[in-house]
Amino acid sequence: MSDNKLSNVRVDFLFLPSLKHLYLSRNNLTGSNENLFYGLSGLVTLDVEDTGLNPISDRMFEQMNELRVLRLISNDIKTLESRHFASLGFLKELYLDDNEIESIPTNAIETLLTWSGNNIVTIEDDAFLHLTKLKELDLSNNTLKSFASAVFDPLKNLDKLILDGNTFSYLPNTLLNAPLKNIRILSINRNPMVRIRQDLSTTGNFKSLETLRINRANITIIASHDFLGFRNIVHLSLRHNKIVKISPGAFKPLTKLAVLDIGFNNIDILPEERLYGLKKLKTLNLTSNRILNFQFSVRTLNKLRP
Repeated sequence: MSDNKLSNVRVDFLFLPSLKHLYLSRNNLTGSNENLFYGLSGLVTLDVEDTGLNPISDRMFEQMNELRVLRLISNDIKTLESRHFASLGFLKELYLDDNEIESIPTNAIETLLTWSGNNIVTIEDDAFLHLTKLKELDLSNNTLKSFASAVFDPLKNLDKLILDGNTFSYLPNTLLNAPLKNIRILSINRNPMVRIRQDLSTTGNFKSLETLRINRANITIIASHDFLGFRNIVHLSLRHNKIVKISPGAFKPLTKLAVLDIGFNNIDILPEERLYGLKKLKTLNLTSNRILNFQFSVRTLNKLRP
């Protein structure tokens, strides 16, 4: 029923307890009442993207005890409370991208949570308090620049964190100190980062991190301490920065690194010793830099993929 001209949905029409999937995206449900989905107790998927469905009432999803996937993208939603999802005990995926939400309610979702394209500035300590099973968290395209000290502590099973398009100047210590022992992918592209680390007060706690992406930022120098605590990174991407200098030993902690992408920077010299210790390096991308003299030994070049 997506892409129609529905302006409301009749309650008697939707009294279908066996209905599993309902797609109403890009209709006009503005001003719909809180009984809009009454009777849909067996619903597993509900897609109401770009329908003008706001505000969200306390009882709107009350009977959806089996709901697994809820898409509320692009509805100009300004406020959400945890009570709006109180009855959604089996909810696995909640998509809230491109709304106008400024704060995150607690206890919202279990596995996948996307908040991309909202107006979130800060996240309180207890925002993720009960989300111990959360696997993927997307906070891209907001205006975040810092985190409360313990905000990530409950996310013991987080596998992927996306922070693209925010206002971070560096990787904050509160993030590096978080007990995210299972995180494998961290993406923090398109932030105005001028350096990678905030300071030297922490070495990082990302023992499982395999992929780190910091593309399209303002980084000029890779410091010798930047990757301490990141010993399991396999793929590092620093494309489209303003990197001029790579300090001695900067990549030394990355003993498992296989792919290093530092293309589209301002590097004019890259001594071979900057890559010492990268015994598993297979791919090195230096596209669109300013390198005039490239002198690597045959032994080093033979390790790289053609």
